[in-house]
Amino acid sequence: MATIPWLLLAVLALAESAPAIFIPQSPRESDIVAAFPELRGDKKLSVCSNAMMSGATEIVYLSGAKNNEVTVKSVHCTRASTGLNCGAVRREVNYFLDSPENFFSLENLPLSTARSIIEAYKANRIDTVPDWFVARPEVRSIKALPDGRYRLRFGEYYCAGCTTVFNVRLETKENEPRLVYAGDADGGCF
Repeated sequence: MATIPWLLLAVLALAESAPAIFIPQSPRESDIVAAFPELRGDKKLSVCSNAMMSGATEIVYLSGAKNNEVTVKSVHCTRASTGLNCGAVRREVNYFLDSPENFFSLENLPLSTARSIIEAYKANRIDTVPDWFVARPEVRSIKALPDGRYRLRFGEYYCAGCTTVFNVRLETKENEPRLVYAGDADGGCF
């Protein structure tokens, strides 16, 4: 499986441009909000280290959940001799159906179409997925492609550092939305 270099490059570019903030190796809530006051009052989703990336740590908070939108605030940290060396807080508006914790991003499609795709996926109305795709992780992003296909990304990339992607077509069969696997499967860890 191939890695996803564009995300790694974006993180490295951000790290070079942001001032360094140092926090303890195993930060408590009070350490985090003292270093990043803009997170005070938000809901902590996760603080986790990725052993595959030499202890890189991602701090993720959620805020402003309403009308199926949630702001995801994340901080990327690397291990340092004095604890963690962290960059600036990044913000991204995402969407959710049932719970803000199951957020996803959208590109070039309305939430109503995303709802049909995710509901079909969760109901297992998908034809012919790759043999190695057995786990059924959460959908984390949907991108509409110019030819009527949709690129789905799955997995927990903040903590696990791994994602899987493939394309589908959305069809209706017996008055229910259904997904048809349309190739370009890939995945990797970063």
